[in-house]
Amino acid sequence: MSYGSREQTRTDHDVGFFDPFLDEKELGKGDLVDKGNEIYFRSVHAFIDAAENAAYSKPSTTIRQNLDKW
Repeated sequence: MSYGSREQTRTDHDVGFFDPFLDEKELGKGDLVDKGNEIYFRSVHAFIDAAENAAYSKPSTTIRQNLDKW
């Protein structure tokens, strides 16, 4: 999947996390940032796009099993 200029490989349960309040001084600016081994979205629109892309590319059972982890 592509988010802006960044390419990321995703697993079945790894869409990323939404947190609009991440510290820009610590993690830098942007709608998508790395924090540890995880991807965090500051933009709700980018996060929903990532979840929708996962929903279209994964079986519905996988989505139902992992939705609470996103």
